[in-house]
This record gives sequence, structure tokens and C-alpha cells, in this order.
Amino acid sequence: MLNDFLEKILIHGMVAFGGGATRYLSFNEQPKLIKFFIGGIIGSFTGVIFFLFASCISQNQYWTAAMAGLGGWTGNEGMTFLFNAVKKFTSKKIDKINDIQDLK
Repeated sequence: MLNDFLEKILIHGMVAFGGGATRYLSFNEQPKLIKFFIGGIIGSFTGVIFFLFASCISQNQYWTAAMAGLGGWTGNEGMTFLFNAVKKFTSKKIDKINDIQDLK
């Protein structure tokens, strides 16, 4: 089971690498090889985070692959968006817990 999960992370990381590398190529007229790989690596990290998030919502392979590619494409901006969404969600939950404890 663990090997299957690691295999999914590797596959989705490669999809995300493609997203990050494609984004780099689309915004640069004279791309450099090292920056191409850096864009791909950043995209891979972000894409795997998006994949893990998406796999908590659904186990559909097309959904998780699309989220990994989207995460790879968005890169740093995607991580900022995801971080802010999680921060907002958790702060609301913490506020609810505090409100309930204040009522006691």
C-alpha cells in the first residue's frame, strides 16, 4: 500500500514538473536550461502538495492528476493561495472552538 502511494506521488510529481516547466517556457522568450529545471522542481513540489490535498477530497485519478498539473503550473502563487485558504479555514475552526469554550 505504501509503495502504491509513493508511486502515485512520483507520477503526479512528474505531471506537476511538466506544468512548472511549461509555465516557465511560456513566459520566457530565451529560456535557460537551469531555470527550466528549477521551474519544474518548484512545480513538482507544488503539484505534489496539490495532489495530496486533492486526494483528501476525491480518489478520482483524473481529478488528482489535474490538480497536480494545476499546482505545477501555478507554482509559488498556487502555494500562496492554498496556504491562505488553509489558514482561513483553520482560523475559523479555532474561533469556533474558542467560542464554544467561552460558553462553558
